[in-house]
Amino acid sequence: MTQIGHDSSFSPLHLFQTSAVLLLILYLAASSAFLKLDYQMLMGASIFLAAYAAVKTVPENQLGRIFIMATCGFLTLRYWFFRTTVTISFTSGLEFCFSLLLYFAETYGIIIYFMGMFVNSSPMKRVSPKLPSDIDKLPTVDVYIPTYNESAEMVKITAIACTQLFYPK
Repeated sequence: MTQIGHDSSFSPLHLFQTSAVLLLILYLAASSAFLKLDYQMLMGASIFLAAYAAVKTVPENQLGRIFIMATCGFLTLRYWFFRTTVTISFTSGLEFCFSLLLYFAETYGIIIYFMGMFVNSSPMKRVSPKLPSDIDKLPTVDVYIPTYNESAEMVKITAIACTQLFYPK
């Protein structure tokens, strides 16, 4: 009888976690690598073609979304490493201050970008609730047209558009 926690073999979860960590290390190492211009252009074209092929061939599913997000994240990290190691200049105090201010703003934007990618990596699929078949059970809807210093013609166009809404009650 085997005890939980004392099994010496790898479970599929351990294998997945180990490979995910190794892929992350490879991902970060590749995104921070310095390349000559011709290799940089070759890598950029390859990434663009791979992303284009993924968009055109992979149907709308989770794997395609994750691939595109990983590709965009890779390019963003490459830019950030380049920006961190090459473009911050230290020639004068004022130039350095403005350079750092711009760098921190870009870093903040990149952090927000990655947080947005995390949120959008697995969107919820919501199903609309079924409406009751009896029209009398539907809730009533009031349409308000807030106006302030609007011309009468504009209010008239909006009011006519509101009368064209389809709602059975």
